[in-house]
Amino acid sequence: MAAHPEFINFPAILDRSVYDRAVRSYVAAVGSRSSAIYHVGNVRFPGLSDIDLVVVVNTPAWDNNQFFSPYIRLGKQYTKLFHHEPRFLPETCIEAITYSSCVHASAGPAMDQIPTVFGSRRALIHGTDVLGDRAVDVTSESWQRCRLLETSFIFVRARQELASESAVDVIKLMSRATSLRYPMRHLHDLLRMSRDRGYEKHIDEARARLLAATTTDAEKRKIASDTYDLFDNGVRRFEANIRTLFGIGRDELLPAAVMAMLAGERPAPGVDDEYLDARRAATAFYHEQQRAYCLSAGSIFATKPLNGTRKPYVQPLAHRIFSGARWRLRPVIAL
Repeated sequence: MAAHPEFINFPAILDRSVYDRAVRSYVAAVGSRSSAIYHVGNVRFPGLSDIDLVVVVNTPAWDNNQFFSPYIRLGKQYTKLFHHEPRFLPETCIEAITYSSCVHASAGPAMDQIPTVFGSRRALIHGTDVLGDRAVDVTSESWQRCRLLETSFIFVRARQELASESAVDVIKLMSRATSLRYPMRHLHDLLRMSRDRGYEKHIDEARARLLAATTTDAEKRKIASDTYDLFDNGVRRFEANIRTLFGIGRDELLPAAVMAMLAGERPAPGVDDEYLDARRAATAFYHEQQRAYCLSAGSIFATKPLNGTRKPYVQPLAHRIFSGARWRLRPVIAL
């Protein structure tokens, strides 16, 4: 094993109320252009957990990029809780959520399905429940396999990026390591392998210990180092199993094979052709509507494995500068 990088940005425990205030402030800021805002994900480890939101946008506007960005609309005490932009869903294409990369349940399913299948449940925090029971069918093998192709692309790239970094952000490391759990479950189920309970147990214990007041700095560095190795080895095993499941040769570049399968340019074993065509059509229409609503980020689909077929909205520089200044000057008061 190569020498470890320096570990930086260790987490500090936060009160859960800080997350609640951040969410309320965001809703107060963007609710006027939103049919619905949903809180998804779990805040089990305040200080490490991030805020995941799905926003149904009802107003096409030239300044939507800045209007909906928590990094512009909220104060610095809250922006650190958003590890990425909310997921934006133009109200003209809400059916796309059923094909999306977002793995969360609607308000309908029984809660006993949440921990092992979806991971989290949508909670309506503003507006009307326009999504209703719409959600991905996580039991669909075609959806599972498409999602595994996406995540293999993402995690192989993430491992390569980590290996090239001289300083690793511990909060981001834990976020990556945590998010690997659910695709690992789908992959092991499809391969009829037992789930990696040891990996999941380590991640939860590591997150708890990093936030514990009694954990020394030396112990935190050891936890980060062990998690770094665990994630690195986990992604290597994940990639090897993906290659087995989809018949990708050892000498082939995995990202190129994944992009070709998702684009329909190469057979994707186990994925129904009609499903893949419908998914590609839903993805294309969704991104067309994102452009119509002037939204550049926050896609509900993984965009990097799309083989360059996605054409994001490019906001004119003058609009970006003017809108950024405008919305940064608007105070938001948490309710």
